[in-house]
Amino acid sequence: MKINYGVKIAPPTIEIARAFGSKEEPIPLKGGQNTSYIAGNIVLKPAGGKSGTEWRAQGFCCFIRK
Repeated sequence: MKINYGVKIAPPTIEIARAFGSKEEPIPLKGGQNTSYIAGNIVLKPAGGKSGTEWRAQGFCCFIRK
């Protein structure tokens, strides 16, 4: 997985936060790679590309309650 450090991307929108169950506006978290945002009790961070996203999706599917 390739991570482009220092690349500026658009911050997550309130709609993205709502999709993950938050009602709060995302605000930047300090430190690290400056790509993480907090919205209520969730942290939003870019996935880092298609292969990384697919890998995480396979792992996280085990945690979803049906």
